[in-house]
Amino acid sequence: MPAQENLRRCHSQIATTASSKVPRLLPDDFRSLPAPRAGRAIEVPGPGALNNGGSAGVTSVSCAPAGNCAAGGGHRDRGGHHQRFVAVERDGHWGMAIEVPGLGALNAGGNAEITSMSCAPAGTCAAGGDYTDRSGISQGFVVSQTG
Repeated sequence: MPAQENLRRCHSQIATTASSKVPRLLPDDFRSLPAPRAGRAIEVPGPGALNNGGSAGVTSVSCAPAGNCAAGGGHRDRGGHHQRFVAVERDGHWGMAIEVPGLGALNAGGNAEITSMSCAPAGTCAAGGDYTDRSGISQGFVVSQTG
């Protein structure tokens, strides 16, 4: 039983050390933080034309720096399949949303989603997600954009 005793002692030391090092944040600590600045919500340009199935939404946004962002989301097409779109903001102005290039052909099972997006530096973005192939198996995809 010495190994179990050592493990118990080690766990106890880690728990004690961790709890003594974690700072406690109180409500007053947040009063000195600057208030967030928020713009006005707008409809993403373009999904209305893509959204023939009556359901669209943005699932991921990435900005580097502010005013230069990319957004990814989804819509339902005429056949009821879930397709994905991307839209890019440059200098504070959003461009039209477009379907993720090439994803429509891959998404034979009709269920795609963007799960992650990152843009750093500005103008260089990548997104990843999944789709359902003809066999009904979920597959991963990545897409990137530069410029």
